[in-house]
Amino acid sequence: MMKRLLISLLAILILGTAYLTYRQYPFRLDYGAIKDDVYRNGYFHLSLPVRGWYPADMEMTKWREEAAKGDPSSSGKAPVRPPAWTRPSIHLVTLYDQGWTAPGEFNSSFFVFAELKTLRPKVRNADEYLKAVVADMMVDHPEVRVPEPPAYVRVDGRQGARLRVEITQGGKVWRQEYISFMSRKYYLSCVFTWETQEQRLRMQSLLDSLKFRL
Repeated sequence: MMKRLLISLLAILILGTAYLTYRQYPFRLDYGAIKDDVYRNGYFHLSLPVRGWYPADMEMTKWREEAAKGDPSSSGKAPVRPPAWTRPSIHLVTLYDQGWTAPGEFNSSFFVFAELKTLRPKVRNADEYLKAVVADMMVDHPEVRVPEPPAYVRVDGRQGARLRVEITQGGKVWRQEYISFMSRKYYLSCVFTWETQEQRLRMQSLLDSLKFRL
């Protein structure tokens, strides 16, 4: 009798812990939002201070550019974004180092991106995911160079993979750095783009401020 009682109590504790966990973590991916100078995403339990940076809605920017070019599919009202969880891949937040730059000028950036694991069934971990992403990139951009192999990195105690690439365009070299994690149903990636070491250090400080807790 006592043994059955202990087993029942243990089951209640386990179910209770699971219930509290799921209350804190939404079942489905959300876009997240910026409030009080902090971007938060409940699905990933991710928070990122954005003070001193310039957030941008990449989808709205693209729509405005297409509308300005006279693309008929971009006329009228701005499109309504579908629920985040219905999309296989998605930009969650994009941050620029400068608020405005003249056309053609470089503006270093940092963005957070999520992609469903099911899109790449042969990929088993974050390391392989980054290699697959860069391989896809090199199909359209053979000028992309990978100066060093992927490495492991820890961000707020969570292990991920890091991969750096160099891209030469118009005689200039700019660099990207990908840091990816396996997180629930997704590969969650932070990507930053820079030209100078000063810009890279500034974005590294942003990565260092990322937390996997709200």
